Amino acid sequence: MNWKTLFIAMNILPVLGCAQVQQRVPVKFRSNAGNLFVTKVGALVISTRAGEVAMADSVNGYWHNCPPVSGNDLLSGVTIDQSDFFNRDTGFVSGFISNGGKYNIIYHTTNGGQSWQKVDFGLDGWVDATSSLDNGEAWMSVSGKGMAYTKDFGHTWRALNVADTKQRYGSIFFNNLHEGIIGALWNMIAYTDDNCEHWKLIPTPLDQQRYNKTDKARRPEISQVAIYKDYLLVNQESMVFYSKRDAINWVPLPDYIDFYTDAANDAIFFYSKSGKFVKADEHLAPVFTYDEKFQYPDAFCRSGNLFLMNDGAISQLTSDNKIRRSPMLTDRIEEMEPEYFAYDENGILGVLGSMIYRKTSDSSKWKYVVTLPVEINNSNNLSHLNANTLVYRKNLDTVYYYDMETKSGNFTSIADILDDFGKKNITEISFSKGSQGCFHSDRQEAVYILKGEDYVLVNKRKRRSEQSGQLKPDVTKISGAVVNRFADRVCYQYKKQAVIGDMKFTEKDYAQCKKDILEFQSATKDKYDLSDRKVFYLGQNNIDYQRLLATVDSVRNIDSVSLNAIWPQISGLFSTTTNWIKVTLTALDGSKIEVVNAVSDENAMYFPWTISVNGASVISVSPDITAFFRSYCSSVMSENDKVPIMHALVKQIYR
Repeated sequence: MNWKTLFIAMNILPVLGCAQVQQRVPVKFRSNAGNLFVTKVGALVISTRAGEVAMADSVNGYWHNCPPVSGNDLLSGVTIDQSDFFNRDTGFVSGFISNGGKYNIIYHTTNGGQSWQKVDFGLDGWVDATSSLDNGEAWMSVSGKGMAYTKDFGHTWRALNVADTKQRYGSIFFNNLHEGIIGALWNMIAYTDDNCEHWKLIPTPLDQQRYNKTDKARRPEISQVAIYKDYLLVNQESMVFYSKRDAINWVPLPDYIDFYTDAANDAIFFYSKSGKFVKADEHLAPVFTYDEKFQYPDAFCRSGNLFLMNDGAISQLTSDNKIRRSPMLTDRIEEMEPEYFAYDENGILGVLGSMIYRKTSDSSKWKYVVTLPVEINNSNNLSHLNANTLVYRKNLDTVYYYDMETKSGNFTSIADILDDFGKKNITEISFSKGSQGCFHSDRQEAVYILKGEDYVLVNKRKRRSEQSGQLKPDVTKISGAVVNRFADRVCYQYKKQAVIGDMKFTEKDYAQCKKDILEFQSATKDKYDLSDRKVFYLGQNNIDYQRLLATVDSVRNIDSVSLNAIWPQISGLFSTTTNWIKVTLTALDGSKIEVVNAVSDENAMYFPWTISVNGASVISVSPDITAFFRSYCSSVMSENDKVPIMHALVKQIYR
């Protein structure tokens, strides 16, 4: 079925008067920091740092909250970092749980989360990590206090020795032989073969100089440990190493950044730098690579399978090398509110799947508008063009307009929209500069009106509610031919990309970049100052500084693809303040095209630019836009230091 046929079919659907539709309710969490646990029989538990717990009997089973979110939420106001279940019914959640001024309890259940009891585990502190077995044994590392141990399914606990109580052990692993390995946040690993009676400190990969620590801002954390067959495995600073147990000699696995196994050692999965999972054999040799790339907050290995949380679903990498995915749905069917919302001066838009709802500011009810022929997963792409027209930006090239009066819509491309504007007569051009923050909003503007063959600077009064002023542009008159040429480049050459010559780097810039790298190399402090965007910083270990310095000279010959891939990397630290500069072209019919750079920390080229017209927009890194600003309104451009751009280029090439 083509789009035209689908659109005709779409518009003969009955219009739903008021708002919601009947759908199965998906699981919703207030926190994205989730922890996944899978029991031996395949039940799943997810806990979050917001104190939420949800369970399902199987991957494709329905989920329910434990306890329910409505009513007396027992886990409200606590930090839950991990869940451990010995079977479908009995388990506990742990983390940072207050108990009258102490932090000495877990929440324990024996009926699958229907009710919970406080259990004192005998120590007072944050539970950093846990390890549990199906036979009722479990271990918890408690910050600054040691190890807590249970052998009766979490009903009672006793303290065990730990290698160094001053350390925080963010990763622990125990098996049914009472062998254990623990990894600390500050470069320490310890091993026991007698359930914590005795500990042996073993050298870390950093201790054995298996990597060169050049990432100055990152602590040397051991974030994952495991005993797998005859091997010990660790993840230190997102680098995976293995060693035989009998003689510690860490060997890097450079293609991997994490790993997962369980106490039974039924399987081991490695997570690669490319975002794919690799299953390995008992000698750690790869035997199968799953094709799909994954981004996930947590994963759990059980019975030869790997389970992942991702995008509101559970993915299972099966023992027979398949990928199965199931959405996380509850057993409730309800009238659903829109999932996404978009607000502007013409009202509120709601999105549920591909269905669009609307209500005005004086209405409490949603009114069905249209079912789009595409599913919307980002309400930022939906808005009112005007009071009667909706615009949806499907992607960078395709835009959909829907007229709510005629109940008709059409797809068009950003290229066609710009082509149409390019044929119009420009009667006004304005430059503006402003800043928007939590407690301020200001702008300055310079407006030029077409008079004869030239655009002449005029004064225009602003709204009183707006803190505004008159910009001081470089010229009082701009040639009509210049403006028309700029409009043509915006409308027809917006895909033009910068080349290295457009950067106009000087020999002084190259020398300064090398100096910045040498200063970074010689810095000895643990925390490198990242607040100054002019310092060079590469968050990476094993840096070859000779090659890094040589890379500076190779910037001279960088290709345009690599050059234009750096712009997302050179923004500074996050800020609540947005600074912007803009040029606006107004046509005779009142339509406008805006070209704006809006960032919290500008770069010398002011890339990227966003070109917006008729509710549609496209990103551009055309150097012609920057050159136009510098020629006719350079006063809006405050940042001229190009060395931070060179920093980003060097890092792009070096990697």
